Amino acid sequence: MKEIVVISGKGGVGKTTFTASLAYLLSSNNTRLVVVDTDVDAPNLALLLKGEKTGEIGVKASEKAFIDYTKCDGCGICLKYCKENAILWNSKENRPYIFEVFCEGCGVCSVVCPRKAIRIELVENGSIVISRSTYGFLVITGQLKIGEAGSGKIVMEVKLKANEIAKENKADVLLVDGPPGAGCPAIAAVSGAHYAILITEPTPAALSDLERIYEIVQHFQALSGLVINKADLEENFKKEIYKFAEREDIQILGEIPLDNAIPHSLAQGIPVVEYAPNSSASKSIKKIAENVLRTLLGEY
Repeated sequence: MKEIVVISGKGGVGKTTFTASLAYLLSSNNTRLVVVDTDVDAPNLALLLKGEKTGEIGVKASEKAFIDYTKCDGCGICLKYCKENAILWNSKENRPYIFEVFCEGCGVCSVVCPRKAIRIELVENGSIVISRSTYGFLVITGQLKIGEAGSGKIVMEVKLKANEIAKENKADVLLVDGPPGAGCPAIAAVSGAHYAILITEPTPAALSDLERIYEIVQHFQALSGLVINKADLEENFKKEIYKFAEREDIQILGEIPLDNAIPHSLAQGIPVVEYAPNSSASKSIKKIAENVLRTLLGEY
């Protein structure tokens, strides 16, 4: 089984839009597929790969402080040492209480409490949703609860479960839609991948973030290819992307032009390659999918 991760560094360059179309094309090519959405802060891939929810698993990947009021004597020392200001004072009951949204589970309060009245426990801060797409393959979605921290840990849990499901289903490809940015979630998404598809656009911000995310790809020694979306947005700056690819010896998988079929397909919640198969964007994505299959699976 090959694990392909689609990443961008910068948000809004078309990563999820491309992943949905790639998933559709791979499944149409009889590739046994499991798809994973690791943008756990704002997962949207399942909106384009409509299906029926078959299961949901709670994930405990974050810690919080809890006060045992049978031991607490209200000394207030914990308030002094909480750097997150997550411990507040209840003047009516004359005792401290934990404001969970602010608590990072660092454990300082439990260490300094003279009565040992504070404990640190794992809490459920996210979930893994399993659904079967109308296109026939399974879609695994990670979801971080609103206001919770630990998105990188949730991504790891999602990928572990997805790998387990992919092996059970004897999948040929585990296709991972990575999160934006170059922080812990992106690092977790790239970890273990055989191949990284880098999505960018011809703008200074996109190239800057591409350079950052490529450092992560290099760290994990994954093979990589580059897709330039909105390729005709700025011709001169597109040359800078080609210079970067040449300098780093990255294969250019293809370019996707600006195409009104894409926003129209998104409005309908359908991958563009199904919505408008003869559009310029769809034709480009099909060629890119062929390049990916040829490079990674030896097909075509």
